[in-house]
Amino acid sequence: MVTTGSGRKEEEGNGTIDILLADDDEAFRRSFRRNILREYSVTEAADADGLVEEAGRRRYALIITDNRMEDGHEDSGIYAIREIRRFDAVTPIILQSASVDGRLRQRAIDAGANAVLSKISAGIAEYRRIIEEYTRKR
Repeated sequence: MVTTGSGRKEEEGNGTIDILLADDDEAFRRSFRRNILREYSVTEAADADGLVEEAGRRRYALIITDNRMEDGHEDSGIYAIREIRRFDAVTPIILQSASVDGRLRQRAIDAGANAVLSKISAGIAEYRRIIEEYTRKR
């Protein structure tokens, strides 16, 4: 499932900044959009396969994905990152998970993630700072 929404944040001369967000929890996606991504145009995916498919359809300024989604892949986010990196080596990808340790962080970076954040300990300000950092680079 993929859904889209409008935001207000604009790139110089290019209109809105588009972010692709993947998480299997619809309430989490809604809250994340409202609290962190409200200034951006957001397309949502509910699983790793939908994320990979959508990432292949068009360019996004940033991709944010959960690692554990109910979709049949053990580490959905890492799986999706590996698949996306086969055709897109440049779009920044943030992996987020409720359980982040050094091993998961290293596996995500090895797969091609640019950053790894804990859903539990990363605050709204930290998310916004990192999102702004990656969307400004484009």
